[in-house]
This record gives sequence, C-alpha cells and structure tokens, in this order.
Amino acid sequence: MAYCTDCGEALKNMKFCGNCGLAVSAMPKALSRIEQIKMMKCPFCAEQIQAQALKCRYCGEFLKSEDSTPRRGALSSLQRLGALLCALGAIGALFFFAAFDTSVQVPVREVLGQTVGGGRVNNFGLMNQQENAIIISCVVALIGLILLLVGRITPQGAAIPTPLQQPSDASENRKTEALVEALDRLKDQR
Repeated sequence: MAYCTDCGEALKNMKFCGNCGLAVSAMPKALSRIEQIKMMKCPFCAEQIQAQALKCRYCGEFLKSEDSTPRRGALSSLQRLGALLCALGAIGALFFFAAFDTSVQVPVREVLGQTVGGGRVNNFGLMNQQENAIIISCVVALIGLILLLVGRITPQGAAIPTPLQQPSDASENRKTEALVEALDRLKDQR
C-alpha cells in the first residue's frame, strides 16, 4: 500500500491525496514519512507504537528508553501503600488477638479465716477494647488489600479519572453535549 509523502494518508488508486490534495504524480518515489518512522511493539500490551515513544498510547504505560522490558516485581506507590497498610493491619489483628491480655489479677483477702480471691478473671472493658482493636486492624488490612488491587489494575502513570475531568476527544465532547442537552430538555418538561 502506498502512502502520501506529505500527510501519510493511505492511497488506493487515487490521483490526488484525499487528505492534503497533493497530486500522486508529484510525490517523490522515496519512502513516505509513515514508512520512515520506526515502530516497535509495546512490551505491556503488544500494540504497534513508535520506537521513540515515552508512553504507550494504547495502555498508558510509561516506557523506559534504556530498557523497554516491563519490570514484573515493581510496585506502584499505590501498591506500596496498600502493602504497608495490609501488613500493619494483619500484624495489629494478630497482636490484639493473641498477645493482648484481657484478664486482671483478683486481690487476695481473708474472710472469716478463709483466704478468698487470687488468680485472674476476664475484664469486660479490656475485652471490648480488644474487639475494637481487632476490628480496626482488620479494616486497615482490608483498605490495604483494596489499594493493592486498585494499584494492580490501574496502569502506572495513568491518572484515575474523576467525574470533573474534561473528555479527551471530540466524540466524547459530542456525547457530553448530547447528555447535557437531554438533561436540559428533561428539566424543561418538569
């Protein structure tokens, strides 16, 4: 397939480029700009991208110029925070479950010549504190696990979209405008 040497448009039995209007006969026989660009496969998603690319346009991963192979063991900052919270929550839950003592010493007294008391009994207040600490530790571990999973599915360097961000291309702008118009019509009907 031939390409326009000026704009890179694909040419199929045409006398003029449909994009820029350059006559096919006026085009030099040299390689077009598109054919001169060196391409490579993205190491993350295997799509064809330019060899000079710093970031893949398909998956959003940043590419290292000196080493284009993905690092399997590398964690994003979100994943590191998740791992830290998960570990702290698990350690806290284990500590409060196994090592937190909820018993108290009973004082020894002598009543009518008999020794009464001694030993240990469970304190309901300490048991309540133990339950609360275990619950809080498990919630922290769960938040850490969620952050680990979100960090795994969110590409490194990609921003997590928020509802307030502007659409990135014209088709999304048209969709947004159509939705706004539909909402305005619904408001007018009320």
